[in-house]
Amino acid sequence: MAGNMGVVLAGGKSSRMGASKAELPFMGEPLLRRVVNRLSEAVDDVVVIGPPTLQTLVPGVLVWSDVTSPVGPLGGLYTALTMAPCERLFLVACDMPLLQPGLVRAMLAVAEAHAASDAVMLQSHGRMEPLHAVYSRSCLAAVEEALARGQRAMHRLLERLSVVTMSQEIVVRADPRGVSALNVNTPIDWGHALQVATELNQGL
Repeated sequence: MAGNMGVVLAGGKSSRMGASKAELPFMGEPLLRRVVNRLSEAVDDVVVIGPPTLQTLVPGVLVWSDVTSPVGPLGGLYTALTMAPCERLFLVACDMPLLQPGLVRAMLAVAEAHAASDAVMLQSHGRMEPLHAVYSRSCLAAVEEALARGQRAMHRLLERLSVVTMSQEIVVRADPRGVSALNVNTPIDWGHALQVATELNQGL
């Protein structure tokens, strides 16, 4: 079995941003490449799930096409679980430019310590973060059933899984600004994320 694997979902349509988020420059590099690079600091291998055209943005990184018809993140998770040569993986959306490698490592460690669980999640304002999470191969049957029923919502899937929630103490220690799962869907989100990234680079 391979070591820890990171999977970046990059098949979205970016309709609210008005342009392909994966290609937009963030702190000097395409957003997708930034997320891949940050994730690679925490895992042994990284793959991207999305159209083959993304390959030019991440030279040397495997890009897997969705094995399902386009059904959103749930289809990406299904592709990852069926193709990844490992027991568990860290799944993240390509629009989270402030991903914190230390938090990713902490979440993978919690997953190792709770091997019987299906997933390890962050909880923010009472909601889980399914696109910044660790998933085990044991999720596959539930994912297949959800796809068969046409239930595409990731939060509906979580209702059928054994989920371990990260303790706030560990999260705050690894991500004191609480920005790792901050996603950018609109130009306003983008501007905010750039401001935070600049502050973090300056040590604020």
